[in-house]
Amino acid sequence: MISPFFIAALNGEFQGYFKGKRGLRQGDPLSPFLFVIAMDVLSSIIKNYVGRVYNFKYHWRCKDPKITRLSYADDLFLFCHGDISLVSVLKCTVDHFYTMSGLEINFSKSSIFLSGVEDHTQ
Repeated sequence: MISPFFIAALNGEFQGYFKGKRGLRQGDPLSPFLFVIAMDVLSSIIKNYVGRVYNFKYHWRCKDPKITRLSYADDLFLFCHGDISLVSVLKCTVDHFYTMSGLEINFSKSSIFLSGVEDHTQ
């Protein structure tokens, strides 16, 4: 397999080249487009899973517009009522997405926020 080479230009003059490697790097202009495509697929999976759950309880602030996810830049927010079975539904969607795409949660960069959930449930 032939690796691509890239030429760096500084002030309009070519300064040399470097060998390309596998994957995207931060700042790559293709990254936002790939994120949008991936989040579109994840949104479809979430919509499918949530649609199969009878009486899915949304977070109380997200109930009327039926919001289960928001994505911005390179962040993803998932919302639901603080019930173990409903959180499990969203976790299953993320697991399904991982098996399809190979993209997984980076737990060291992830947070969970709970409101009005009893300590033993947390």
